[in-house]
Amino acid sequence: MTHARALLLSLLLVGGLSACFAEGEQQAGEPGDNFFLEHIAPASSEGQILNLMPNPNEYQIDLRLPSGLGLQRQFQRTEVEAADASFGVGIQESSGTTATLSLKSRTTLEFTRRETSVQDILSQMMRRAESTGMALTQGFGEGSSEGSLALHRTLNVEETPAQGELQTLVEGLDLSSGLGYGLKLQASAERKQSQESGRLSESSYKGDLTTALSGGDATAHYEFLRRLEEGVGTDHLRMDIVAPFAVDGATALAEHHVIDDRSGSSSKKQRKTNFSLPLNFVREGALASYSEELKLTNGVRKQNNVLTLATPMTLLGHASQLERITTETINGDSVQSQRLLRLTTQFGDSQGVLERSETLIPRDDGVERHRSTLVESPRIELGNTMTLGVGHLQQDVVGVETTRTSHVDLTAKPIEPLDISANYKLTDSGPGAETKDRQVQTALALSDTMSLQGSISEVETQDGPAAIVRHLEVQRTKHSDEDLGVRVGYTTWGAQEEEGEPAVLAQLSVGSDTKVSVNALYTDYNEKKLEPLEEPTTSVELRAGDPAKLGMRAAYTDQEGRPEPERALGLALRTLGGALRLDYVHNPLGPRGREVMLTDLYELGFQRKIFGSIGMELGYKFSGATDETDAQNHFKVQLDGGQTDRGGQIALSYLSGHFVPYPKRAEPPASLLDLTYKKQWLDSGFITVTVRREEPPRLSVNMDDTLEAQLKYQMEF
Repeated sequence: MTHARALLLSLLLVGGLSACFAEGEQQAGEPGDNFFLEHIAPASSEGQILNLMPNPNEYQIDLRLPSGLGLQRQFQRTEVEAADASFGVGIQESSGTTATLSLKSRTTLEFTRRETSVQDILSQMMRRAESTGMALTQGFGEGSSEGSLALHRTLNVEETPAQGELQTLVEGLDLSSGLGYGLKLQASAERKQSQESGRLSESSYKGDLTTALSGGDATAHYEFLRRLEEGVGTDHLRMDIVAPFAVDGATALAEHHVIDDRSGSSSKKQRKTNFSLPLNFVREGALASYSEELKLTNGVRKQNNVLTLATPMTLLGHASQLERITTETINGDSVQSQRLLRLTTQFGDSQGVLERSETLIPRDDGVERHRSTLVESPRIELGNTMTLGVGHLQQDVVGVETTRTSHVDLTAKPIEPLDISANYKLTDSGPGAETKDRQVQTALALSDTMSLQGSISEVETQDGPAAIVRHLEVQRTKHSDEDLGVRVGYTTWGAQEEEGEPAVLAQLSVGSDTKVSVNALYTDYNEKKLEPLEEPTTSVELRAGDPAKLGMRAAYTDQEGRPEPERALGLALRTLGGALRLDYVHNPLGPRGREVMLTDLYELGFQRKIFGSIGMELGYKFSGATDETDAQNHFKVQLDGGQTDRGGQIALSYLSGHFVPYPKRAEPPASLLDLTYKKQWLDSGFITVTVRREEPPRLSVNMDDTLEAQLKYQMEF
């Protein structure tokens, strides 16, 4: 057999070389090349096969006989990518056979067989899927009671060299029947059972009942699934009921939905109920609705109940709506309720709002009442270029405090590239606690790549002078590597008619990251909050070359709170079959990313594939720290990859020092070792070895290493 396969392989290679010379530019193995198919598929010079199957790699036969028997046959052979196969090419064959027998006008018996397999060029099976089934369909009834009953039985087979052959039997029935005028039932039941003990057992039931009501079709849906897979059981239940009714020329709707999932000791239940009732007898378009949404997760309740009454009306010739909304929120043992009355009036594209609400919040010593009143005007157009909006909000904690907030917003676009917005807000939190905020923002587009932005913000309190922030920024955006990116900002702080020390921002970006690039930043203020910095932030980074081949990096960073600036040099290159990275950092940030280490740090990193699918990553850090609580040498070793049926699958990780994940508050362990190895044993078993070792934090007292080891063997029967 070995000599025969070697001979076949030699013939295939010779045929491939001949095809390459004959075709000229086309290479074997490229997309669209059928080198292997042309040598595997039989050819006929006599014409008998060609008459029935013009293409032996793909054909379809469909025969219909007067006796009610029908035969169909489909076949297709294609080349597919297969990484584990010789030459990276596999031969996939898909075939299907269907035999149909009509015994009477409404009785049909059907047999089907579908098979898909992938082999390498030496005819070694890589994977196979097969489905063989029979179905019987019987029709019955007439008119509004017409229906059908279908029984089916299917055996599904999946096979690979690693897992062997797995068989699953599927049996079920489907029922569809009319139950009189406007009433229809559809139901199904299915059972799946694996032939291997304990692998899979599943039962499911579904039903849909549809009937015609005055407001449309009403539906009731039920489904239940019970699944036991490799010892883990899950239950899924779902029910949906939707019923529309015609009421006074409109439609009332009732809905109820339930989803219940259980798995082991975990449970999750969701329930949603909605009712909507038109109140046209009160006023045309009036509506009452109630919704209840419940989420119950492992006994913890979250529920939200909302009752809404909405009435449309017309005020001063504008469409309006009055809403009364009552909300109850339940979170565990806490129950919070809110009552809200809202009036909205539409004015073109905007609307005015008048709202009053009261919220009751339970406290340990009683109930706390919150009341609020909101007034929002619609956007008022002032000419063709400006709009104005005003609003007022009053918030009361009954018996404790009152806060009033008023605002005025103005937007303008005097010319196409210029946008202006002005905001004024007055906040009164009680005697002596009044605050006034004023802000003007502008944005001017100078070109496709340049823009000018400016803002003036003023905050005034009763016990101090007004604090004013003035900000101006010019930005030029890069559209390509040859462009120059520039951003310049200017910010000042001070009281009215006074101006403190100005702060500037300058940022420059030029070049390409894969060739030569420079990125530089200098700023005296926080960009997000527009607050001055006690010390400026300066950063410069120079990159040269492509890191995927040979790249270099030099960087300098100094910022607020740093006792000394950070300086870094880096080199990245492809060597030794992998990626090598060398870095030197003077005064780097510590492993938590907050404190500064006043020392030198040398770092080495290397990644590559060492054999097969096993990947390796090495890391080493050396710091000149003299603190006895911190180590000078830090190591990282990681191996990952492999296959359980080919030598085993391994995941090894050893971390020490700064490579160890640091917790937020506690001290990290000095080192961590994790090892997992899994190997297929015999044909249906797996052996797994896991080891974890943790070294206690440095300078810890009366703490020993922790070691956990586990050996597990699994076998399928």
